[in-house]
Order: sequence, then C-alpha cells, then structure tokens
Amino acid sequence: MSRPVSATLAMAASGLALLAAGAATAATPQETFTRAGFTLCDARLMQKSQGDDSVEQTIESAGLQLAKGQEDYVRKSIARGRRLNNGHLSLCPADEFYGAEDIALFAKYWDIPTSEAKRKMSENLVDGYADSIRDAIATASDKPAAPGPNETAYAEAGYTMCDARLMQQAFGDRFIKERISTAGEKLRRGDGDIVQGWVKQAREENGGNPTPCPAEESFSEAEIARYAKAENLTDAAARETIAQALVDGKAAAVRAAIARAG
Repeated sequence: MSRPVSATLAMAASGLALLAAGAATAATPQETFTRAGFTLCDARLMQKSQGDDSVEQTIESAGLQLAKGQEDYVRKSIARGRRLNNGHLSLCPADEFYGAEDIALFAKYWDIPTSEAKRKMSENLVDGYADSIRDAIATASDKPAAPGPNETAYAEAGYTMCDARLMQQAFGDRFIKERISTAGEKLRRGDGDIVQGWVKQAREENGGNPTPCPAEESFSEAEIARYAKAENLTDAAARETIAQALVDGKAAAVRAAIARAG
C-alpha cells in the first residue's frame, strides 16, 4: 500500500528498514524507538513535553533512554505531552501517516465517511491507540495482523478473550479488538488498576453467566483435551467448566491444569 513519505516519517520508520538490512548490527536509537511500539505521533507528543528543537532529536533521545531500560521515563514524557496537547488532532493528521487506501479500509471497517475516518484515525494516534488502526485496516483488507504491543501487553498480563467479551458487553463496544487495544495501552502505561477495575465491573454486571465465554475462544482444542484429561472430565464437561472458570476470573487455574497434563 502506498503511503506519503516525509523525511521525518522516513527517519522514524528507519529502524524497521535497518533491521531487515542488517540484524547483526547494533540497534540505533531510531530502531529502538520503533521496535518498542512507539509512533511518530508519540514522538511529537514527547517533543512537545520536552521542548526539543526537532522530532528527530526527540526520537534519538527517546531511543537512548529505551536502550538504558528507561521506558517508564519515555511513557511519562509522552503522557505529559498528551496532556499539553489537550486532544488537538492537528498534531497527527491521518493523511501524513496513512495512504488513501488505508484510510478507505479504516472507513470501511467502521462504516463511516472518509472525513470521519480521518478524524478518528488522528484521534487514535493522539490518544496512543495506533494498534486499533492497524487492526481495523488488516481486518477490512482480510489480512490478519500480527499481535501489536497493546495486544501483547493484554495477553502477557493474563487477561483473556473472555475478559474482553465481558468488557465489550458491559461498556457497549462495537468491536472487541478495540477494547483489547485500549486495555493493552492502559497496561503499557502502567494503568493496570484501571483495567482491573473495568474487568471487575464487567464480571459483576455479567453475574456469572458463562454464555459469552466459550472455552474454544480462549483455548485451543488440544488445550481443552489436556484440561479434560487433567480433571478427568468429558469433553462437554471440560468446556462447561472452562467457560465458568473464565467468567469467574480463574483462567490461571485452567492454565495450571493444562500444564499438569503435559
């Protein structure tokens, strides 16, 4: 897909090209910044926070901080820039980040006009939800996207598809992936207590009903079979037990049983 190219954007994305060209070489600050899942919009927010002369300078300093393990510093700086920006979408116009085809696919995914799609894309970029844009474009083009940093953070924190389903049900989300992306971004920012609160509220509102959480949506057929073996259950009983465990927030116990079965 064609995308508009600027010198700044090319520099921000150069880490990916350099990785492909020579994985054996030491990562540059630009590579490190890109690999950590940050975008040019994040860099602009950080630039606003730090008062740097150029976004290139910001990306360089952020990459060096990340290389030293100071991701928290970078996130806090971006968060401060986000507050200072106060939701102004002109900082990250969709046209500068995405080509016409991607914008059209995003509009198709949400079933909205192109003008509204551009506004929503800019809003997601400014709010730190670039993953949700990527997922929407991939879904609309029938090309499954690899898990992004928000989805990875969500899974690594131990949350399940069932948790996402319950949140979607409680908060009226149109698409489940956007809830996962939103929760994952909160987790990456260190706001795990917010996500925990969302899940707790969603479980309370669900009232223990296992219907929204079929076992096969969170576990593979092989894992379900191992769970049935570990707990000496029939396949049907194993699926019912897993679904109830998911709704009750006991996915870790299911995983432990699966691990015991080998």
